[in-house]
Formats: sequence, C-alpha cells, structure tokens
Amino acid sequence: MEIKELSLLTSKLQEMKRFYVEKLSIPLFIENEQSFTLKIGNSKLIFVSSEEDSFYHFAFNIPNEKLMEAKNWLSERTEILTEDGEEIIHFPSPWDAKAFYFFDPSGNIVELIEKERLNQFSDEEFSGASILSVSEIGFPVDSPENFKALLNDLHIPVFRDFEQFKALGDDHGLFIVVNKNRKWFMGNKNPVISKINVTINGEKTMLINVPNHPYKIKVEASCKDKVINNR
Repeated sequence: MEIKELSLLTSKLQEMKRFYVEKLSIPLFIENEQSFTLKIGNSKLIFVSSEEDSFYHFAFNIPNEKLMEAKNWLSERTEILTEDGEEIIHFPSPWDAKAFYFFDPSGNIVELIEKERLNQFSDEEFSGASILSVSEIGFPVDSPENFKALLNDLHIPVFRDFEQFKALGDDHGLFIVVNKNRKWFMGNKNPVISKINVTINGEKTMLINVPNHPYKIKVEASCKDKVINNR
C-alpha cells in the first residue's frame, strides 16, 4: 500500500513551513495562504491552516543503511525523543525495522523509519530530500475492529491485529489504528481525533468516509476510473 497524499491540520502553518522547508530542507511542492504541500519522495504531505490545535502521528520511510546518518543529521536540527534513554527503537519481526522520533512545531509525533524489506539504498548524503515516502499515518478511533471492517473491500493486508491496535498495510505504507484512549507509543501523549484526508493506491477507485470520525480515505486505481463507492 502506497500513501500517495496525506492532508493534515495545523494551527501553526508558517512555523511548520519554516521547520520542514528551511530547517529540514524537505522540498516545497506548492503553497498558498491556507496550506502548503511538501514533496516527500513519492508522496505529498499537505498541512492546512486551522484554528484547531491538532496533532498526529505519522512516519517517513528512509533508505536502507541510512538510519544512523539520518539520526545524526536530524539531531543537529531538532531534539530526538527517547524511550528508556534510547533514541533508536528496534522493532523485531514481523516489523524488521529501526526508527527514531521527534516532535515538530505542531506537536506531531514524527517517525523516521528504516525497513529492511524495502531494499531501497542511496549513496547520497542524507538530507530532507532523501526521504522516500510517507510510511504511516495514525488513526485514533472508537473501535479499531470497526475501522478494519470498514476497509474490507480495499483488500488491505492486516499487518498486525490486536484489540486496541491494528496495523493495516505493508512495508510501503501502513494505517496505524489505535483506540482513542490508548497513548501513542512515543511521546506519552493521548491521541487527538482531527481531520485526516489520505489518498492511497488500490485495485479500484473509491472514497470512504469513516463514520463518526473526520477521516476520508481516497483510493486511486492505476487506471482511470470513476468513484464507485462513497460511504
């Protein structure tokens, strides 16, 4: 599953733009008075101005064998979060990944993750332009099981399946679905339910509105198609 576009809210639009574009050197794709769009490798990340104090958890894929270089690069620009004194978190099988985390100016819990099975390498010095794609977006919900059932028609692989936590997708892209009362792994923060618009690739074009949540999931097929389902 590839996350092609992700749109999130922020009450600190200009501060966020300075952080991502000037401090992290992530390419700016387009901007206007109400939003700006970052080019995150194969993905686009959009921040839209809002009076609502929102925060999210999302992650970026980075090239293989670049984790330490990326961590050192980031530590020169912002503080890296720790868990039990450790900056790098090792995720054993089936994740087979390593990651580190930081807060951006909106308080988003942002993760840079290196996944063994991606097998995407780079000889270039790491920078914001080295990021491969948006890897994850977190969805706090009333019922993770109901959220999973809603997406049955999309045939998204179930990567991990627990009562209060589900990971839907694959190494390229994941929906991290958590009970709204479950704290995020890093940052020790309770989730906030805020507007999320996300576009992924899929077998057929469709649009899903998650009931009782401000979440829209758009699926784009590789061929041109009409929207065939709107829930």
